Amino acid sequence: MSKAAKGARGEALEVRIEALGGRGDGIARLDDGSRLFVAGALPGERVLVRPERHKGEQRARLTAVLAAAPERVEPPCPHFGHCGGCRLQHLALPAYAEFLEQRIRAALAARGFQDVPIEPVELSPPASRRRLRLAWRRVGKSVVLGLREARSPRIVDLSTCLIARPALVALLSPLRTLLAALGTAEGEIALEDSETRVDVVVITQKPLATPDRIRLAAALPELPGVCRISWRSAAGRESEPVATAAVPFTQHGPIRIELAPGGFRQATDAGLAAMRRFLNRHLAGARHVLDLYGGTGALGLALDPLPARLEVVEGDQAATATLARALGQGIRGSRVTVRHRDLERDPLQPAELRAVDAVILDPPRAGARPQCLALAGSRVGRIGYVSCDSGSFARDARILVEGGYQLAGVQPIGQFLWSDEVELAAIFHREPA
Repeated sequence: MSKAAKGARGEALEVRIEALGGRGDGIARLDDGSRLFVAGALPGERVLVRPERHKGEQRARLTAVLAAAPERVEPPCPHFGHCGGCRLQHLALPAYAEFLEQRIRAALAARGFQDVPIEPVELSPPASRRRLRLAWRRVGKSVVLGLREARSPRIVDLSTCLIARPALVALLSPLRTLLAALGTAEGEIALEDSETRVDVVVITQKPLATPDRIRLAAALPELPGVCRISWRSAAGRESEPVATAAVPFTQHGPIRIELAPGGFRQATDAGLAAMRRFLNRHLAGARHVLDLYGGTGALGLALDPLPARLEVVEGDQAATATLARALGQGIRGSRVTVRHRDLERDPLQPAELRAVDAVILDPPRAGARPQCLALAGSRVGRIGYVSCDSGSFARDARILVEGGYQLAGVQPIGQFLWSDEVELAAIFHREPA
């Protein structure tokens, strides 16, 4: 507990940190029994803080570490403490990996799961993020470009980014020059480093005026390593290419996939590779596989060898159209098809799953509850589930287990290094009837 009673806002307070919260904040217990959240503090530490209330939470700003935990390390990034992106750089990597694993265990325990086999965490290394989405604002004649502070609209002007690929970091300065010349004063920008070169999407609240369209097109040759510039309204979903030197692409198993501007891809090659290894290990030998919420087939098409029959089912029409075009290249020894279907509103039913050996699930953050309810009544032998949210995954896992499946193993995947985000791949086996 604290050595002083809970004081007024801004009054210095010495506290002992008892645990790490789910978002990576240190948690102290005050004399009145309430919890105080301290960003940048670690379990076991004695720290000096200044309390400040934030949207109903009791939070405090760390002002000094009086007794440091052995897991504390010097944060390597000059923006640490301001940028909201990498909030756990002060935690040694082994302890950080344990934190990610415990996030998954806590979510599973909340749904009644105990002693689930969990493999060692797969962490993506620094300088491996191939996607960045940054905010920008013109201030005078210059542009502030970067990530926002935690719980704040303020943009931290980035000079570097230790998690991003070098090709993206190299664009920070040239992009400021481009954005400063636009008629609009603020927005966001999405960067994607593909196997071709970097794809850029400028996102603004207002429609793209003709002079700005001309400026973006003219800037393409001046941006090192950029192959395409597109624009999107902040309220829209579709991005409009403005200038293209080469179409960016990626490789899914045996086929080459054109990337739509601003389309979804996993954040790192290392994270995607970990998911693919896990699925290949646990779905080996399946002859008929359904890849549900399959996007452009990043997981299903990477099964090696490809099953005799692979069906990719996706609710996004642009993704299914992209994959259908790519499948025109032809794949030997396997029948691969793509189908457009909204699995949230119209999940595949048990009768449609009768001939299926295995299913891959890769749903959005909200999970796949309707589809899991249908799978629970099916006889599909194996389900490989890839999730970006351990809470919705644990809920869906409970549905599957109550339908007769066994949760046989989980692979934690840390693509968002030094953040509180954790992804996972899991395998379910159907128990005998």
